[in-house]
Amino acid sequence: MTEVEYFSRQDAVAFAHALVAFVAHERGFRALSIKGFTMSHYGLRAERTYADADVWVDPQSLDALIDALSEYGWTERYERVTARILPDHSRTLIHDQWPCDIDLHWFFPGSFARPDQAFDYIWSSRSKHNIASTPIEIPSREVCTVIGLLHTLRHPDSPLHRSELEAICNAISHLDAEDTRGVAKAAEDLQALYVVKRTLSDLGIDTPEQETTDEAKYRWKIYTLTHDNGSTGAWLYAFRSAPFRNRPEILWRALYPTRQEIEREMRRKITTKEASRYRLLRLAKGVKNFPRAFANIST
Repeated sequence: MTEVEYFSRQDAVAFAHALVAFVAHERGFRALSIKGFTMSHYGLRAERTYADADVWVDPQSLDALIDALSEYGWTERYERVTARILPDHSRTLIHDQWPCDIDLHWFFPGSFARPDQAFDYIWSSRSKHNIASTPIEIPSREVCTVIGLLHTLRHPDSPLHRSELEAICNAISHLDAEDTRGVAKAAEDLQALYVVKRTLSDLGIDTPEQETTDEAKYRWKIYTLTHDNGSTGAWLYAFRSAPFRNRPEILWRALYPTRQEIEREMRRKITTKEASRYRLLRLAKGVKNFPRAFANIST
């Protein structure tokens, strides 16, 4: 029997936004669609095919919303416990019959505001946009602009993200004075000025100084320098930051994922040979990335 493709990935992402909005509204949760369609809606990004539906959720409702979406067949993707430079910011849901993921965010990297305060702020200035013939809650243009800047500035070595950053900057350059002040205010309220200040300054937008801890600045710096090359930088950061007594365990966890972890990640049973091949490929990637990651961590 020929497999039937019920909808394209682009349609699936639109329907996923609509589904999350519907479930959130029915259960009384607060959730706003971000990135993707919302960026295109405000002219901050050219329309393209998206891999997933990104939604920023009230942190207090995250678990309940995941439980509610499980009633529609969505399950949380397994991710093995790994080292991180920045804290987790999202959880990914998958569905066997949908060609896309749903990423539920409870904060956005580069925003150093407390997650509940950040969400309350973006919720207070929300707007509506129709996706898949469904009214969807989305952040204001100013907030979407800051989110777009934070997202692209996380990937300084990516040609795609550099191109998207140029598009956002071009859109900002065509705003009037009041709207540009609104973008600066959104960045300030999200405590994101450390990340976006230079970009806004290059566009002639004045912003106030904002206190950010040295630790937060360092983490952001090495995160942007290392995370596009896998987890090597994060494991190095964890190893160097840990007490000496904990370092052997961290090294072992970095080098030797268990068979159960590999199977949960691959979502199937594997042979001993497959597990060994997985570990060797992972080790080879880590060795390849190590010199650059070590240099960046040491800066």
